[in-house]
Amino acid sequence: MAAWWTVALLLVPPDIRPPVAALTLEAGATFVLAVAGAAAMVRFSDLTRPGPPAAAGLLTTALLALLF
Repeated sequence: MAAWWTVALLLVPPDIRPPVAALTLEAGATFVLAVAGAAAMVRFSDLTRPGPPAAAGLLTTALLALLF
């Protein structure tokens, strides 16, 4: 997600581009929190491999990271 956001920002012309550093940092932090949440869900549950429950955990973690 953070990589896509960075690419999208670079495609916008420089004169109308929003401040890049803060938005890219926020996207990176959201990505790291989401992946950490999904890894924790797989690690501390009975799942042997990622699937729908891990995807739900990833989505929930990403949404909570955006809210807080």
